[in-house]
Amino acid sequence: WAACRGWSDESRGYPCGLWLLFHTLLAQADDAAAPRALRAVRGYVRHFFGCDECRRHFVAMAASSDDPLDGAKGADGAVLWLWRAHNRVNARLNQSGAAAVQQLGLLKQQFPSAARCPGCRAASGRWRDAPLLRHLRAAYCAEARPGSPCAAQQQGQGGGTHDGGARDAELVYDLEDLAPEAS
Repeated sequence: WAACRGWSDESRGYPCGLWLLFHTLLAQADDAAAPRALRAVRGYVRHFFGCDECRRHFVAMAASSDDPLDGAKGADGAVLWLWRAHNRVNARLNQSGAAAVQQLGLLKQQFPSAARCPGCRAASGRWRDAPLLRHLRAAYCAEARPGSPCAAQQQGQGGGTHDGGARDAELVYDLEDLAPEAS
């Protein structure tokens, strides 16, 4: 939670804490629980998140035909869907022209940075699933529940259903894939 302390009382805080909770929840979910957990995230935002504009954007993003929330398969798919959604939200916020963001130059960053996870991007700049999943689980698995993908990762077994290997180079996302749609 300390990571969500912002530069002012109005920054970060609650939304950051929710993202942290959602990422941690999904990092711990196994293949059976992950789709339900992801739908619970959508339900929470839809029914309880206080920012009406944010809620509408998230629900629309979850229903988007190019990357629907309900299309996420298994634990890995759920972790990656939420990661893409969070990066899309950050990109949209940067383009919103919010006065505080512009004035203070506190742009939302795409996560993870190349410095934090050099192997998460191919030489082309496109995202690579296997190292990205390892990084996300390492970032959000402080305490691993026995049998969870986090426990498997901490024991060096990977986690989730991703089979790694030769396909890794093909499983990439372009930064443009994460950009918000033009309004």
